[in-house]
Amino acid sequence: MRFNRSFVKLGQFHPYLLHMWFSIGILVGVLLMVASVVILCLTLYKAFAKDSPEQVLTPVVSFFQFQYYVLTIKYN
Repeated sequence: MRFNRSFVKLGQFHPYLLHMWFSIGILVGVLLMVASVVILCLTLYKAFAKDSPEQVLTPVVSFFQFQYYVLTIKYN
């Protein structure tokens, strides 16, 4: 409630610029999601290739992050 006026003033300052900014953000987000799916598919292909190493994907989750994941899954 305290900052509502500030956000309203910011949104009314240059609404076209904000619209363009968020439109560009949507475009970049979609392009990066497509790129990540392509990278994951290539990794999966390499995992099933004949000359693949034993471990293709390396999990990068610390113990503390893993605890948060387990708690989230357990209580949802």
